[in-house]
Amino acid sequence: DEMQDWAKFIEEEELPIALSILHRMTKQEINPNSSKQIGEYLTTLGVNVPRTALGNFTVDEDKLNELRARHPEHRQLFDQIICTRVLKAKDLGTYLTATLSADNRMRTSYSTTVTGRLNSKANHKKEGTNLQNQPKKFRKIYLPDEGDVFLEPDLSAAEARVMAWLMKSATLKAIFNSGKKIHEVMGGEIYNKDPKKLSGDEYLVAKKTVHGSNYALGLYKYATLIGKPVSEARVIRNKYMQIVPELQLYHHRIQDIITNTRRLTTPYGRSRVFTGRLDDETFRSGYAQIPQSTVVDTINIGILGLWLIKPPEIKFRTQTHDSVLISLPVSLVEWFKPYVKAHLETLRELEIEGDLLVIPVDIGEVKENWYGK
Repeated sequence: DEMQDWAKFIEEEELPIALSILHRMTKQEINPNSSKQIGEYLTTLGVNVPRTALGNFTVDEDKLNELRARHPEHRQLFDQIICTRVLKAKDLGTYLTATLSADNRMRTSYSTTVTGRLNSKANHKKEGTNLQNQPKKFRKIYLPDEGDVFLEPDLSAAEARVMAWLMKSATLKAIFNSGKKIHEVMGGEIYNKDPKKLSGDEYLVAKKTVHGSNYALGLYKYATLIGKPVSEARVIRNKYMQIVPELQLYHHRIQDIITNTRRLTTPYGRSRVFTGRLDDETFRSGYAQIPQSTVVDTINIGILGLWLIKPPEIKFRTQTHDSVLISLPVSLVEWFKPYVKAHLETLRELEIEGDLLVIPVDIGEVKENWYGK
């Protein structure tokens, strides 16, 4: 019922408002889902819209984000087109119309990627959906069993932390060991201000800068990721690279290992052999291999350990890369927390580049729904 209410609200309230704003901005009743109409309109603004071999405009969300970075003067327009599309295609077409199973539960099916990370999607019966990319606003509709609550332990800044150890960066290690939030500190350095006074946008830019730079995202894709003009994105990324000069050395080291052996091995012993051409795309995949694989093995081995010792009243609902959603009776919460800390943190000590690393787990507060309130 709550899913239907959300869908009705978006279809009858949010989507018409978003369309009305777009029509006012373009001074015409343009269809945001029409590649032809969007492409033609952007062309009138002087935007060079790419085309397919058949001459059709290419204006999917990724391309619109890239064009937005190249044309900051039209940022609001691009944002409105994307917003309207998301409401219709993703919110209505994906998140709120997924098929429930006969018992009124939302299910998912997992497969693995080359790093060992899990991919989530609808199951073989076409029931359920991807539960790893659910927007926070929709997580309110997911409830624990009657009499239960949710816990969602989360590995703290896990990939960035592993990368700091792989890079052997004394600066980043000191930040992590001090208990400070890495993205706050980086945001403070990037914007030359008190980390505690960062705006929401500045914090997100810092977080995405750490992630995108660590994995050597191309400049245009990085600008798209942080939603900034290319010139501004270049300055921000250069500031981060000055703070962490060890990053380029890490990239060179990974390139050398792949070139000479074509194999990368994680602290857990998981190996991946790189076949095919040795190009930038292969190397970028290599930069992410060890940190992503290390984090997923940390969370999954921990979940397995918890599953082996838990009573039947405790259920694991979904894994979202560096966290796990647990449904359990209120009476078992405090009893279970020490086991969560032991299996997800204490017992997962790793040796990386000659130094020990324990990724802290944030167990969080009990939640009455997946969102938390």
